[in-house]
Amino acid sequence: ALRWEELGEDFTGAPAQDEEFVLMHCDNIQATGFLEHIKLPHYVDFQAELELVRRLRTEAQAMQEAAE
Repeated sequence: ALRWEELGEDFTGAPAQDEEFVLMHCDNIQATGFLEHIKLPHYVDFQAELELVRRLRTEAQAMQEAAE
């Protein structure tokens, strides 16, 4: 979510897109770049949800363009 510009996504104002918000609310271990094994399932689940949101946006945009 922090790489929204690189990935060509729109800025929606979501807290996950705000670097300062993310840094203030992240775990110290995660802030150093380490990922604990116990936290891996949450990361994987978030990534899957992010991919779903991207796919839904793409489909909605295609439907909107087809309607025009």
